[in-house]
Amino acid sequence: MGFMDEIRKLTHPYSEQEEEYDDYDDEPLEEENPAPTRRTFGKSASAEPKPAANRVVNFANTSKPVEVVLQHMERFERIEEIGDLLRANKSVILNLDKTDTAIARRIVDFLSGCTYGMGGDLKKVASRTFLVTPNHVSVTGSVELEDIYFDRS
Repeated sequence: MGFMDEIRKLTHPYSEQEEEYDDYDDEPLEEENPAPTRRTFGKSASAEPKPAANRVVNFANTSKPVEVVLQHMERFERIEEIGDLLRANKSVILNLDKTDTAIARRIVDFLSGCTYGMGGDLKKVASRTFLVTPNHVSVTGSVELEDIYFDRS
Protein backbone atom coordinates (compact mmCIF):
# COMPACT_ATOMS: atom_id res chain seq x y z
CA MET A 1 0.00 0.00 0.00
CA GLY A 2 2.90 2.30 0.12
CA PHE A 3 2.67 3.20 -3.54
CA MET A 4 -1.05 3.97 -3.30
CA ASP A 5 -0.52 6.11 -0.18
CA GLU A 6 2.05 8.18 -2.02
CA ILE A 7 -0.33 8.81 -4.91
CA ARG A 8 -3.12 9.72 -2.48
CA LYS A 9 -0.81 12.22 -0.75
CA LEU A 10 -0.01 13.83 -4.09
CA THR A 11 -3.61 14.06 -5.23
CA HIS A 12 -5.15 14.87 -1.82
CA PRO A 13 -2.43 16.51 0.30
CA TYR A 14 -4.75 17.63 3.13
CA SER A 15 -6.83 14.52 3.61
CA GLU A 16 -4.81 13.26 6.61
CA GLN A 17 -5.08 16.60 8.40
CA GLU A 18 -8.85 16.64 7.92
CA GLU A 19 -9.08 13.32 9.71
CA GLU A 20 -7.18 14.75 12.68
CA TYR A 21 -9.66 17.62 13.10
CA ASP A 22 -12.69 15.46 12.50
CA ASP A 23 -12.67 14.31 16.13
CA TYR A 24 -13.13 17.81 17.51
CA ASP A 25 -16.69 18.12 16.23
CA ASP A 26 -17.88 15.44 18.61
CA GLU A 27 -16.76 17.29 21.75
CA PRO A 28 -19.36 19.51 23.49
CA LEU A 29 -18.81 23.25 23.11
CA GLU A 30 -18.40 25.49 26.14
CA GLU A 31 -20.81 28.40 26.49
CA GLU A 32 -19.33 31.66 25.27
CA ASN A 33 -21.38 33.75 27.71
CA PRO A 34 -21.75 31.84 30.94
CA ALA A 35 -24.65 32.78 33.17
CA PRO A 36 -23.67 35.60 35.53
CA THR A 37 -23.14 34.61 39.10
CA ARG A 38 -24.52 36.79 41.85
CA ARG A 39 -21.91 38.05 44.23
CA THR A 40 -22.72 39.52 47.57
CA PHE A 41 -20.53 41.78 49.57
CA GLY A 42 -20.88 42.63 53.20
CA LYS A 43 -24.10 41.03 54.45
CA SER A 44 -25.07 37.46 53.70
CA ALA A 45 -27.19 36.61 50.70
CA SER A 46 -30.06 35.53 52.95
CA ALA A 47 -30.60 39.09 54.23
CA GLU A 48 -33.80 40.65 52.92
CA PRO A 49 -33.35 43.66 50.65
CA LYS A 50 -34.53 46.99 52.03
CA PRO A 51 -37.40 48.70 50.23
CA ALA A 52 -36.35 51.63 48.06
CA ALA A 53 -36.41 55.00 49.77
CA ASN A 54 -38.99 57.54 48.68
CA ARG A 55 -37.07 59.77 46.27
CA VAL A 56 -39.92 61.90 45.01
CA VAL A 57 -39.12 65.61 45.06
CA ASN A 58 -41.90 68.15 45.07
CA PHE A 59 -40.73 70.80 42.64
CA ALA A 60 -43.56 73.15 43.50
CA ASN A 61 -42.00 73.82 46.90
CA THR A 62 -38.45 74.23 45.63
CA SER A 63 -39.02 76.97 43.07
CA LYS A 64 -39.06 80.57 44.14
CA PRO A 65 -41.72 82.94 42.84
CA VAL A 66 -40.61 85.10 39.95
CA GLU A 67 -40.60 88.79 40.81
CA VAL A 68 -40.93 91.54 38.22
CA VAL A 69 -39.90 95.08 39.17
CA LEU A 70 -41.01 98.16 37.22
CA GLN A 71 -38.28 100.82 36.89
CA HIS A 72 -38.32 104.27 35.35
CA MET A 73 -34.78 105.43 34.70
CA GLU A 74 -33.76 109.00 33.86
CA ARG A 75 -30.12 109.05 35.02
CA PHE A 76 -27.29 106.60 34.40
CA GLU A 77 -26.14 106.87 38.03
CA ARG A 78 -29.06 104.68 39.14
CA ILE A 79 -28.08 101.79 36.84
CA GLU A 80 -26.59 99.84 39.76
CA GLU A 81 -30.11 99.37 41.14
CA ILE A 82 -31.07 97.32 38.10
CA GLY A 83 -27.82 95.34 38.25
CA ASP A 84 -28.55 94.52 41.90
CA LEU A 85 -32.08 93.42 41.02
CA LEU A 86 -30.71 91.09 38.32
CA ARG A 87 -28.21 89.60 40.75
CA ALA A 88 -31.13 88.98 43.13
CA ASN A 89 -32.79 86.98 40.29
CA LYS A 90 -35.54 89.52 39.73
CA SER A 91 -36.86 90.54 36.32
CA VAL A 92 -37.07 94.25 35.47
CA ILE A 93 -39.36 96.14 33.11
CA LEU A 94 -37.41 99.27 32.28
CA ASN A 95 -39.14 102.40 30.97
CA LEU A 96 -36.82 104.88 29.24
CA ASP A 97 -39.50 107.21 27.82
CA LYS A 98 -38.30 110.34 29.64
CA THR A 99 -34.60 109.50 29.38
CA ASP A 100 -32.24 111.37 27.07
CA THR A 101 -31.40 109.27 24.00
CA ALA A 102 -27.63 109.21 24.66
CA ILE A 103 -28.13 108.18 28.29
CA ALA A 104 -30.72 105.58 27.29
CA ARG A 105 -28.22 104.03 24.89
CA ARG A 106 -25.60 103.85 27.66
CA ILE A 107 -28.15 102.19 29.96
CA VAL A 108 -29.12 99.63 27.33
CA ASP A 109 -25.46 98.92 26.53
CA PHE A 110 -24.64 98.45 30.21
CA LEU A 111 -27.61 96.16 30.83
CA SER A 112 -26.83 94.21 27.68
CA GLY A 113 -23.40 93.42 29.10
CA CYS A 114 -24.89 92.54 32.50
CA THR A 115 -27.41 90.12 31.05
CA TYR A 116 -24.82 88.55 28.77
CA GLY A 117 -22.45 87.99 31.69
CA MET A 118 -25.20 86.50 33.85
CA GLY A 119 -26.75 84.43 31.08
CA GLY A 120 -29.92 86.51 31.15
CA ASP A 121 -31.81 88.29 28.42
CA LEU A 122 -32.67 91.84 27.34
CA LYS A 123 -35.77 92.20 25.15
CA LYS A 124 -37.35 95.30 23.72
CA VAL A 125 -41.09 95.09 24.38
CA ALA A 126 -42.17 98.57 23.26
CA SER A 127 -40.67 101.82 22.10
CA ARG A 128 -38.03 102.64 24.75
CA THR A 129 -39.32 99.91 27.10
CA PHE A 130 -37.23 96.81 27.83
CA LEU A 131 -37.65 93.55 29.71
CA VAL A 132 -34.46 92.55 31.52
CA THR A 133 -34.44 88.98 32.88
CA PRO A 134 -31.95 86.81 34.78
CA ASN A 135 -30.87 83.39 33.51
CA HIS A 136 -33.65 81.33 35.12
CA VAL A 137 -36.44 83.28 33.33
CA SER A 138 -37.23 82.43 29.73
CA VAL A 139 -39.09 84.85 27.51
CA THR A 140 -40.89 83.47 24.48
CA GLY A 141 -42.38 85.31 21.57
CA SER A 142 -41.28 88.48 19.89
CA VAL A 143 -42.57 91.97 19.30
CA GLU A 144 -42.04 93.44 15.87
CA LEU A 145 -41.23 97.11 16.16
CA GLU A 146 -40.33 99.49 13.38
CA ASP A 147 -37.79 101.30 15.54
CA ILE A 148 -35.13 98.74 16.32
CA TYR A 149 -33.10 100.76 18.82
CA PHE A 150 -34.42 104.26 19.55
CA ASP A 151 -36.28 107.06 17.85
CA ARG A 152 -33.74 109.25 16.11
CA SER A 153 -35.73 112.44 16.70
